[in-house]
Formats: sequence, structure tokens, C-alpha cells
Amino acid sequence: MNFISDAINLLLPPSCTVCGYPLRRGFLCSLCQVDAPEGSYRLSSLPKRLIDINFCRICAAPLPVSGKLCQQCRLAQPAFNSLRHVWWYTGNIRDAIVVAKFNPSLKLTRHISRLAAEYLPRLYKNFYWDLITCVPPSAKTHTKRGFNQSAVLAKEISKLTGIKPAYRALKRCKRNPPQVGLDAHKRKHNMKNAIICRVNLSGLKILLVDDVFTTGETASACTKALISAGAACTDIFTIARSENNLIIPRITVTKAAL
Repeated sequence: MNFISDAINLLLPPSCTVCGYPLRRGFLCSLCQVDAPEGSYRLSSLPKRLIDINFCRICAAPLPVSGKLCQQCRLAQPAFNSLRHVWWYTGNIRDAIVVAKFNPSLKLTRHISRLAAEYLPRLYKNFYWDLITCVPPSAKTHTKRGFNQSAVLAKEISKLTGIKPAYRALKRCKRNPPQVGLDAHKRKHNMKNAIICRVNLSGLKILLVDDVFTTGETASACTKALISAGAACTDIFTIARSENNLIIPRITVTKAAL
């Protein structure tokens, strides 16, 4: 078996899935390896030498030294119960997600999803959900890509937790364009009445998963559909989260922090 594998590698040498660099084995080169999510909640735009800061108990956005909710959640509390992510959408994880989606790689998607799922116990003390579901792609996107990256994440989490997955509970009910490239206002309009839930979720606690949380319009549309189907509460777990829509708190850099 090793002889066959070695022969294939000799004739068709592997290369990094992200950058194409030739490899002896594996599918990610040393420069494109996805960094461990240790300390990932620290914003990449903040100096790493700063002491840790607090985070919103709902969406995990950065907070000033005191407080429980970020400005956005105070002004308009989300329909979901909580939002947690593993990485900020930057650097190697961003490159890997983009390649996995737009130059479809199921192998890379599984790798990222497995790493994210293994981090879940550090973000939630208890797995109290009755069901895991995922953000649905459009039929066109699913056909073009060949898989739903959010369903791959849901499967990995289901294997870890033993919680039943419902990959097709949610469905897109209108042909709206992809969210990529749209501003916040257009994203909101684009997702209006775009998602329906096809199952009865009366009294159930749901974990909704997706690859990237950007403005939250897709997650909100899915959450509203789940609640309309009777869900008692919905928590959201994503592989990565964009920093673009965050209101970053002012932090004073002291000499001790330098």
C-alpha cells in the first residue's frame, strides 16, 4: 500500500492546497498551516503585548475593562442566545477558508472543521443542545462546490458531542445573490425572508453552525427561522469571525504593557 502511495506521489507530487508549494507529503505547507486557536479572541488589530480584555457574554466582542454586553448587543439584543468563534477571520485561517470554499477542497474543509470542533469544549462548559443544524447554501452554490462547508462542521461537532445533526432543517427559499462583497445594508436586505425551517423544533435547544460570521445577517435570518419553528433557544458557533463590524473599545496602553 505504501509502495502505491509513494509511486503516486512520485508521478503526481502533492502540493499545498492553499499556495500550491510542492510538498513531500500532506496538503498544507509550513507557511500555510492553520495556527492553533490559543488566545484567538485577542483581536489581531490590537497589540499582542496588551493584557487580556473582557468579552461580551452574548457575542464575544471585545469590551472595555468593565461591562457584560457590547454596545451592539445593548442597543439591539440578538435573537440568538450566544455567539462563539474559534479564530478571527484573518491570516492563515482566512486564506484556508477562502480556498476551501472557492477552490473547493473537502479535505481542507474537514481539517479546519475538525480543529474548530475540538475547541468547542473550551467555549461552552455544557453541551445542552438537543440538535445541531447548519446554515444552508443556495442550490447553485451547493451544486458548484459539491458540499456544504457548514454541514461538514456540524458533522464534526456531532461526532464530538454525540448530539444529533439535522443538516437540512433550514432551507433558502429565495434565489438571492451571495453575501460576499455586499455591504451591511445590502446583506440585511438580501437575507430578508430568505430562510425557512422545514422541521418542528418545539421546545428544542439548537446549536447553529457556520464557517464565518461577518455582519450576522445570515445567522439572524436562520435564528428567526428556527424560533418560528418552535426552538426554545439558539446558540451560534462559527469557525471564524470578521473584525470588520466590531466596535473596538478604547484601551490605554500603559508603560507596563509595553
